[in-house]
Amino acid sequence: MSKRILPKKDERFNHLVTTGEYEIRIIGRDRRPLTYVGCKCDCGKIFFAEYGHIIRSKIKSCGCYRKELNRRKLFKHGMKESKIYKIWSGMKKRVFNKNDSHYYRYGGRGIGICDEWLDFMNFYRDMNESYKTGLSIERIDNDGDYCPENCKWIPLADQGINTSRTHKIMMDGKITSMRRFCIKHKLVYTTTMANIRRGKLTIAWLEKKYEGEDHDTE
Repeated sequence: MSKRILPKKDERFNHLVTTGEYEIRIIGRDRRPLTYVGCKCDCGKIFFAEYGHIIRSKIKSCGCYRKELNRRKLFKHGMKESKIYKIWSGMKKRVFNKNDSHYYRYGGRGIGICDEWLDFMNFYRDMNESYKTGLSIERIDNDGDYCPENCKWIPLADQGINTSRTHKIMMDGKITSMRRFCIKHKLVYTTTMANIRRGKLTIAWLEKKYEGEDHDTE
């Protein structure tokens, strides 16, 4: 019977350093005794792994190295050119880049991004499954941060209904955008908005004329 090789402290194998702790575990149907050694990964995680697998490089990290390889593979295959990556990048610019033309409506008024979403792969993990071409990211609470519980995908045509600068109006008993209101009532949006800015029309008057109980129907 061969003598069991016991692990030493501070041995390095790929991304792992042994802690000097070990335990013998009985594994499998043949009840083989295997040595499991304590390891500290370069990422800081401490765990036990089978010593033979570590020596033969079957285990190189706690799992973070494989995730990093997958991350690199994803970018290698064009994720930086994907629409969802550009949406994520644009989100960061609006929040953090003071030179961005939209900064004053986002980072400039205290809108932030949760720590996890500062990493694109976490954003991709949370939002990719429900994403489809033609959708735009929307914060449910217009004063809240970008985070999983406060974000959803909406059609580009609806983008802006929830923004602080959008003119809101009642339609069918619900708050909606002026653009939708104009589409329903066959009004020219640009003309309507120009008249509101000039004081020739008011939102209250439009609501009463087109959404009031006594408005004319054609």
